[in-house]
Amino acid sequence: MAQKTITFYARPPRDIRKSAIFSCLAATATAAARGVSEAAYQAYLNGRYLQRQGNYQRASSFLRQAADAAPGFALAHAALAEMYIGLGRTGAADAFDKAKPEAEAALRLDASNA
Repeated sequence: MAQKTITFYARPPRDIRKSAIFSCLAATATAAARGVSEAAYQAYLNGRYLQRQGNYQRASSFLRQAADAAPGFALAHAALAEMYIGLGRTGAADAFDKAKPEAEAALRLDASNA
């Protein structure tokens, strides 16, 4: 039976570092293109990630932070509405009531969110 060797890097390999730098630059460019601050966009990305992991409580915190930091950020409001609907499906009492104003805000800010 052959042994497998696991290599631990004190410093990530060059191609991984380039990839991480590119990802940071891409996120910054995307935030600027959307007209929101980098902090708001990063909060949005964190919230969407946690939402997809099913961690709705933490996701709501990040998405709320994104929407509060950039009130005109339609995607943050749309993501909050989607997250509240997900919470409503798990039985959260007032989740659907919270989803409606967020969905309305997303549509008011960007009608293509429909």
